[in-house]
Amino acid sequence: MALVRVASTKDVPENSMKTFPVQGRKILLVNLAGEFHAVGAICTHQGWDLSWGALATRQKQVLCGGHGAVYDIETGEGVKLGRKQAAVPVYRTEVHGEDIMIDLNRINPRRQTLSGKVTQEL
Repeated sequence: MALVRVASTKDVPENSMKTFPVQGRKILLVNLAGEFHAVGAICTHQGWDLSWGALATRQKQVLCGGHGAVYDIETGEGVKLGRKQAAVPVYRTEVHGEDIMIDLNRINPRRQTLSGKVTQEL
């Protein structure tokens, strides 16, 4: 387990999201009622930064502002116009004091592929 600091809890207000660069990756941090989630920040449909979109807090989804792809922030699964979209990575997230930490080696423990198969836990 290699935890990496991404940001402070103060950097992402409640029910908001923001992109941070982390070791050559763009990570989208989402704060849902004080619970932090980390996903890949780049839409797999057209490459837009997901922080430019909208956050659906009740559904725990991010809507891409570019072309409307929707991603589940817990599984990374994506949907575009009712069709499956390639998933974004989901990172295990921990909060230590005010530091938001993610494990870059722990991606999508139960990620579903476009074929509908569930992959093994990494």
